[in-house]
Amino acid sequence: MKRFEVRYSRLLILITTLLILNGCYEEQIIESIDGESKGVKILRINQIDGFVDIEDQLIFFTLGADTIQSFSSSIHFYDYESMQMDGKDLINDQVNELGDITVNYPYEIIAKNALKIDTFRLVFTRLPLIHITTSDKIVDDPKVLSNISIQYCDENKDSRITYLFNSYAGIEYRGASSLRYDKKSYGIELWKNKYEDDYISPLLGMRPGEDWILDAMYIDDLRMRNKISFELWEKMSALHNDSLYTVYPGIQCKFVELLINNNYVGLYSLNEKLDEKLLRFSDYQYVQGGVMYKAVDWGDGATTFDIYSSDPQNAFYWDGWELIYPEHDTAWTPLMKLRKLIVFSNDQDFNERIESTIDLGNAIDYYLYINLMLAYDNRGKNTYLARYSEQSPLFIIPWDLEATWGINWDRSRNNSNGMMNNHLYERLIETNTGDFNNKIKEKWLEYRSNILSEEALLQPINEYYHLMKNNGVIDRENSRWDNVNIDLDGEYIFITEWIIERLEYLDNYFE
Repeated sequence: MKRFEVRYSRLLILITTLLILNGCYEEQIIESIDGESKGVKILRINQIDGFVDIEDQLIFFTLGADTIQSFSSSIHFYDYESMQMDGKDLINDQVNELGDITVNYPYEIIAKNALKIDTFRLVFTRLPLIHITTSDKIVDDPKVLSNISIQYCDENKDSRITYLFNSYAGIEYRGASSLRYDKKSYGIELWKNKYEDDYISPLLGMRPGEDWILDAMYIDDLRMRNKISFELWEKMSALHNDSLYTVYPGIQCKFVELLINNNYVGLYSLNEKLDEKLLRFSDYQYVQGGVMYKAVDWGDGATTFDIYSSDPQNAFYWDGWELIYPEHDTAWTPLMKLRKLIVFSNDQDFNERIESTIDLGNAIDYYLYINLMLAYDNRGKNTYLARYSEQSPLFIIPWDLEATWGINWDRSRNNSNGMMNNHLYERLIETNTGDFNNKIKEKWLEYRSNILSEEALLQPINEYYHLMKNNGVIDRENSRWDNVNIDLDGEYIFITEWIIERLEYLDNYFE
C-alpha cells in the first residue's frame, strides 16, 4: 500500500456455486471476485480446474485427506476427445468412479484428440494450492495486475469438500537481501477489480486482510522455522489476559504449494502481513497515540539501543527504524523517548521510567523467546515496536524468524549453547528493574510446564514434518530448484536434537 492512499476495502465473499450431485460426489464451494483462474485448463474435477505445470506436465488438485476411498467425482476434460487415468477411461461431463485416491501418487493421465496424444501426471496434495497468472513482468515495485486462484480444504477435518477462491490481485517481489535468491518471495494485495480497489478476505481461515505475503522460506531447509516460531509467540500471547492492551499477536501462516503462470515454483508459506490491522487499531488510533515501528536494519547499533546519534527528522525512516503507523505523519516521539532513556539515563532514572515506557511483561516474554531459539538476527532488526495509546507502553512483536532454532542467516548451523541480549536487556538485568531477573526465572519455569515443554515444542515439528513427507512436497521442491537439495529427514533430526539440548542448557542456566 502507498502512503496517503484512501482505503476502500470492504469484506466481500460471494458464494456463487453450491452444487450437489448424486452418489459420493460432494458439494464444491466457489468464492469469486469477478472472474476465474486464467491458467491452462486440462482437467476439471468436481467443478474445480486442476492447476497445471506445463513444463513438467503435472496437474495438481488439493485433497481433504491422505486417502479418500471410493472417490466419485464429476469429470470434465478440455480440448481432448478421450482421457484415461491409470489406464481407466474417463467419461466426460459425468460422475466417474475413481476408486481410492491417495495424495502424492502420480496418476498417469493420457489425453487424446485427433492431432496428438499428451501424457500428464495427476498429483493430489493435502496442502492448499495457489496459482497466480499475470501478463506483466513481476518486479520489486510496483505491484502488477494478476489473477489469484486458491484451492483448499477444511484443515480441521478429513473432507471431500474442496473450496476455490478467485480474485484479482497485485503481485510484486518482496524482500531485500533475499531478492538475490532464485526462489523469490512475493507480496500480494487482493483487488476487487482491475482498478486496484482493495479487497479484504480471510484467506485459508486466517484473519481478514488485503495484504498477504508468500514467503519462499529459502534459507530454512526445514521450511517451517517461521511458522513454528510465530505459532509459539501466539501461544505465549494467549496466556495473557485477552484484552486490547495485553495481547501482542504474531502473524498466522499456512503452508501452500505455488504455481505462477502455469509453472510450479514450490512450497511457500502464505503469511498475514504484520500491520496496524493485525493489532486491531481503529481508524483513528493515532489520535489516541497509537504507533507502530519496524526495525529494518541494525542502524550501527541504533536498533539494539546501543547508540543514539541524532534526533529524528521529518521522515519515515530513522536510524534503522521505519515508521509503519501512522502513515500520514511522522510520530517518532515514543521511540525517541525509549531510546534516550536506554542510552543516556542513569540507573535511578531508568528504574523509575522504564516500566511506563515499555511493557516489561512483554519484554520478558521476548527475552525468553529469542533466547530459546537463539534468534541472533532478532536482537535488534526484525522486530516491531507498537503501542495503542499514550497511556499504554510500547511492546515488542517478532518478525522474520527463519534464522532460528539452530541456523544462522547464512544457513550455517550453530550450537545450542549461549545467551544473548541487547542494551535494553543489559540495563534491565544490571539494574534488576522491577525484580526483572527473578521474573525471568519464574516465567521460564511456568512456561516449561506447558508451552515450552519438550513435548509441546516438538509436536508441531513432528506434524509438519509428516505433512511434508507424506505429500512429497520437499521432493517437488528439490526437483524444481537446481541449487536446493533438502534432506528432510536429516533436518528433522537436527532440529529435534538441537531443541532437546537447548532446553537442557536453559534449564541449567535458569536453575
